[in-house]
Amino acid sequence: MIINSYRFAAAGGGIPRDNLIAEYLFDTDASDTSGSATTHNGTLIDNASVSSGVVSLDGTGDYVAVTDDDDLSFTDGAGTDEAFSISMWFKSTVAVSAQNLVTKGNFGGDREYQFQTLGGGNAGKLALTLYNSTSPTSNYIFAIGTTAYTINTWHHVVVTYDGSEAGTGIELYFDGSNDTATQAGAGTYTGMGNTTDNLVIGTRFSVGTSGVSFTGDMDNVRIYKDKELTASEVTDLFNEGHD
Repeated sequence: MIINSYRFAAAGGGIPRDNLIAEYLFDTDASDTSGSATTHNGTLIDNASVSSGVVSLDGTGDYVAVTDDDDLSFTDGAGTDEAFSISMWFKSTVAVSAQNLVTKGNFGGDREYQFQTLGGGNAGKLALTLYNSTSPTSNYIFAIGTTAYTINTWHHVVVTYDGSEAGTGIELYFDGSNDTATQAGAGTYTGMGNTTDNLVIGTRFSVGTSGVSFTGDMDNVRIYKDKELTASEVTDLFNEGHD
């Protein structure tokens, strides 16, 4: 296994580490290596396994669970959102389809955010949806990307949000380039809820049952709070590569 020198580089010439709230490199497990004030270690669920610096998920109940904490909710729950960014590498081993990457909330009720690839007419394209604290199924903002992932191929993906409470505040990046196609919303969006649900990597939960899960490998999952990554910082993350 080759460790890229970018991985532990300081901000300003490698991986941006300011406002990094959680980091999962999967070198040996799902430990949080961000160095933030509060550690948010992940737990491998079901058959999720770590080997050769990546986590492998089989799409049938595998995921990484991170215990709920206000650090992982990007809002006060009362109408004031905060900026955040999520960066990761993934390699899907199934054809382009809807799969959840990073989510938080109960998708049978209250929900916060959903970073995923879509199905249907947008199959394989990135999307981020932020759900309103009340009537989330009717009130939300979202962005959809342009490019569908390729099966059995590593891709670097990033989503950023500026906290503006508008779909135009969401940007998607695919393999180092801005990939945002649609920025929109539905109903009246006045800020995400702050639920007590765990953050999960590789699935989403609806009334206690996981579904629309990811199949394949993931690496270098990073979550930033109060930070909208710049295009230059996304380039730094893309240039890091993965193990």
